[in-house]
Amino acid sequence: MVTNYQPGSTGTGYAPNNPSPQGVGLATYADWATNEVLSRPPEIRLAEDWIPNWGRTLGAIANARGIHELMGIICSRWEFLGRLYLGRTGDTGVEEAIAYADEFLLPINNGYRQLHNMSGRAQQPGKPRSDFITMFRTKPIHSGTPAAVALPGSVSLIGWWVGFFDEVTRTKHLQVSDGAIWVDGGVLLDEFILSLRTFAYYLQHDNDLLDGHSPRQRWQRGFWASFKPIWFPEQDWIKEGVTRGIPS
Repeated sequence: MVTNYQPGSTGTGYAPNNPSPQGVGLATYADWATNEVLSRPPEIRLAEDWIPNWGRTLGAIANARGIHELMGIICSRWEFLGRLYLGRTGDTGVEEAIAYADEFLLPINNGYRQLHNMSGRAQQPGKPRSDFITMFRTKPIHSGTPAAVALPGSVSLIGWWVGFFDEVTRTKHLQVSDGAIWVDGGVLLDEFILSLRTFAYYLQHDNDLLDGHSPRQRWQRGFWASFKPIWFPEQDWIKEGVTRGIPS
């Protein structure tokens, strides 16, 4: 979907047709961001845009056997969706990813319960960590490959094995056995898409208050925060949103 049309372009993004020499005015950009956040109910955006578009894109990566890319993107989407689920307005990280996985993936497959602390070393007070996300998102995206997880004492390791609709990996999906975490990329994708449908249903009913905000209000807060211009003060962007109907 082209969010701001430019003549001769088939891309998508924000680039006004007549910017000033000094750049884009804040009010113009904020008007556009407000429309992105408030123009449709969040469950409709999920159902009509993200579920089909993400499913098609991630499905193409799976068909191309892009093992590391598929898993890295899915884990990154957990973090973004966790921002929307919790309504976070600042920087996000593993905490938001775990929150989304616990709420919307754990009911689908209980195997998600063990993933974040396979080593027994990841859960530290005040500093959420995830062995799974480090192994399959951080390491592949920044280092080109997953890496094993060291167990206490740093003598034994947990490795990894990933397949695509393979009989063995389907059977062992999300199990830690034989010295490795087993993941079926195709099943992981199916479970992710199912979690999005569950999230859409959750947003549609809009009756679970957290920190005094409903699911839709938290979505709007988090999605607005995603559009904060780089280097722009966070609190000023929040105030700008409040003047435009974004929940505080």
